[in-house]
Amino acid sequence: MADPQLKRGHIRIANHLFRAAMLAKLSPVESRALMECLWRQYGWSHGGPPVPFKVGGSGLAQSIGGTRSTASQAITSLVDAGIIGPTGESDDRGRRFFLVQKDFERWTCGFHRNPSRVHWTPVAGEVSPLRNASVLISEHKRPDIETLDTSNDQPVAVSSEPLEPKRTKENQICADLAPQKIEDWRPVWEAWRESNPTARKSPTSGQRATIKARLRDYSVEDLSSYFRWLRESPHKRALFCRSEGHDGWTSVMRPTNVDERMPWVSEWTGGGSVQAPQAERKGESYPRWLEEAVMQKIPREGLSREDLTIALLQAHPRIGEVSESMQREVLDLCLMQMGWSR
Repeated sequence: MADPQLKRGHIRIANHLFRAAMLAKLSPVESRALMECLWRQYGWSHGGPPVPFKVGGSGLAQSIGGTRSTASQAITSLVDAGIIGPTGESDDRGRRFFLVQKDFERWTCGFHRNPSRVHWTPVAGEVSPLRNASVLISEHKRPDIETLDTSNDQPVAVSSEPLEPKRTKENQICADLAPQKIEDWRPVWEAWRESNPTARKSPTSGQRATIKARLRDYSVEDLSSYFRWLRESPHKRALFCRSEGHDGWTSVMRPTNVDERMPWVSEWTGGGSVQAPQAERKGESYPRWLEEAVMQKIPREGLSREDLTIALLQAHPRIGEVSESMQREVLDLCLMQMGWSR
């Protein structure tokens, strides 16, 4: 028979913070992860300040169930949403300490209902928004207005400015956990769909979390150029990814892969040894359709390097739309993609 006792430990947490955790728009795994973080932070404080905690994928998976990768993604999602954040300290093995952000108005996950509003009390039951202000004091602690002694009351200055939270060490730590403002994920997903037309119209919650995580290190323009590099660049790594099927979302957005490839992307888009089409760098319209037609024709007709000439392009019915200098650029890029010298 279970015998829970307060003396064996309990979680002392503000009602509004508990309501915020309960009403946050999180997945089931993320909600369990947040409950675990609250327990680690407040379940061992013994009435003192909150205890910073360490949390990792393996340990969290053992605590709340699920796989290590699922638990790790839940932690990443909580950090990206500004719900938990590192304190800046770590142990001797380099593992970081975290705290839950008490100011839930900084959370970016959204809520099913407003956690700041009183929805229910033991006496009043369900409380409508119109009555909300009248039940902010608990019924069992509300003074009897008829017998209230106001003889010693002091005047109270009324201000239209919002109240500032009490400045404590804990509040200061939590304020430092506020997530940096990051760019919207939508332009990144649009760029991904440009390179991958079969992708779904809207990303999953996990994909949105991944985009937000990468946007902490790179801009929308960087990631958009990265997607184009994977699809169009003649770089040997980009060619390998395309030919071996390593151009899916999970592989492309893995942090180590993004970090490794961004220098190559910068070279490709910024005038290095492997460049994007010059016309696109100038903002002109590059005839991608012509390049694709040539690349399809090479294996179909068994063309060699010597066959790639301006005369070959003249057979295309839309060649009149392309200037001669642009035609030469198309040929140069096709030669590079085939690994043939110019």
